[in-house]
Amino acid sequence: MALTVTLASARQDARAVVCPAVDAAPRELAGRVESLGAPGRAALLEMAAGPPADARCGLAGLAAVRDARVVPLLARAMAAAPADADVWRLARWAAFVAGGPEPAIGAPFVPLVAALDAPAARAAAGDDRLRLLGELDHPSARDRLVASLDEPLSEQAVDAAIHALARQREPRPRARVSGLGADVASGLAGNATYEQARRLGAVAFYLLVLAPETQRDGLAHLARLSPRDQADTVAWAAQTLCEDGVRHPGARAEALALRAAVVSAAAAAGVAWDGLARGTFACPSPR
Repeated sequence: MALTVTLASARQDARAVVCPAVDAAPRELAGRVESLGAPGRAALLEMAAGPPADARCGLAGLAAVRDARVVPLLARAMAAAPADADVWRLARWAAFVAGGPEPAIGAPFVPLVAALDAPAARAAAGDDRLRLLGELDHPSARDRLVASLDEPLSEQAVDAAIHALARQREPRPRARVSGLGADVASGLAGNATYEQARRLGAVAFYLLVLAPETQRDGLAHLARLSPRDQADTVAWAAQTLCEDGVRHPGARAEALALRAAVVSAAAAAGVAWDGLARGTFACPSPR
């Protein structure tokens, strides 16, 4: 009976502390989950298999702390209702889990990639499908991102795909992405519109993280952005390269050398990015 009371109390605490913040940034939500301790996690695990409102709360909380037990639960929820109106949340939480320092934790999501290709599922997931593809360290995810640039996407979705390709540091569409950025840059007569800045920022991000020989073009696009957009782009680039070094130790030296070049160029250009937190996990490389 004491255990039942404890679980009931933990469930009540989880509903009060975690459930109102299911759409908060993972770092904020993780802090709430951690404040509940082990009983809170047990309650969230139980809730994740419960009715929709409880399940949403349990899945969000466990994903925010990358509790490995959430992976099959998220995968099951996405497979059960790939076109459900809530699937964008599931894809977003799965992307956060898949983008952690241990790439293998996202492996159970690989079978769901094909399920999210269905038109109804794609419409329900929106750009969060692309976000998941950008974080999932698997060839099938990268192949779909490369192919997406030849699909009838909205301009916003194209930019989301480029951002995801940058997160993967995928070189195959280099010429295509460079061309998309050049098309916008060549048509600028003054300050970039919101849509133009979004495209230039995505392309700059991609070129900054791809290779030493693409950074010059990336910096040229970066220079056309507002100070705020410059800071955001550099923060994403620096964090992505740092995360890549952690996730792929064999390529760490190359990734951190490229990161150092980005940071140095940003400092020379006066880009104040250092206080921005981007990416999916705290990276040990000096900022």
